[in-house]
Amino acid sequence: MKSKQGRGLSLALGAAVLVVSVLFVSLGILYRTTTDSAESWYIQIDNDLVTEITPHGGMNYRYPVTAYDEGGGSRTVDFDTSRVLRDGAYLRLEIAAFRGVISWEEVAWEDLPAAVQSNLNAPE
Repeated sequence: MKSKQGRGLSLALGAAVLVVSVLFVSLGILYRTTTDSAESWYIQIDNDLVTEITPHGGMNYRYPVTAYDEGGGSRTVDFDTSRVLRDGAYLRLEIAAFRGVISWEEVAWEDLPAAVQSNLNAPE
């Protein structure tokens, strides 16, 4: 027969395990939800704007840029990278709520939506 102290400790341990489990499941759902609902935004790299930052997660540089969505809407984005990028390059950023930029890739001018092209400098 367990003592009252032993039963109390078992209940507290069980409650702690339950709370931690619920927290991990909730964080996993939040991560998945924000990743799956990421939106595409487009930028043009301007190396006159890049600044070196205190390294974090392999990121060493920051580009404060204006990004455009497929309809031509704009927003300001701080985009961190591990290296200085090619000046004038066009990028598609995937931006998730609460997480910011989760991925990026260089795209050709021809692959940019027309509303985005009207806001960026055409290649020379």
